[in-house]
Parts: sequence; C-alpha cells; structure tokens
Amino acid sequence: YGLTIIPNLPDELPYLQVPLHTIIKLTPVAYGCKVERIRLPIDAVDTHRPKPKVEPNDTV
Repeated sequence: YGLTIIPNLPDELPYLQVPLHTIIKLTPVAYGCKVERIRLPIDAVDTHRPKPKVEPNDTV
C-alpha cells in the first residue's frame, strides 16, 4: 500500500501514516487499483509519529 503512494522513497516508509483498525481493500482496475478503506468500530488513539525535521548541519 505504501509503495503505491510513495514509490522509490524507502526512507519515507517508516513515517507513512497507516490508519489503525482499518481494512484497506485494493481492487485491480485498468491502469491502477481502487482503494477502499473499511474502518472497524474500535476506539483507539492515534500512534502516528511524524518524521522529525533535521537540518543538514545537525549531528546525531
């Protein structure tokens, strides 16, 4: 799923926002695929962590 949205950017994959408790149904169609999101009735907090902003001169 992530590779269809962000092709050729493996550094971005850990920061891809994927909804919790959601079924993502991919159906092949001409020239791509149809994406359906089916949310399950489960209450949960958002655990997504955005990619940190790092300046080119910063050291780790």
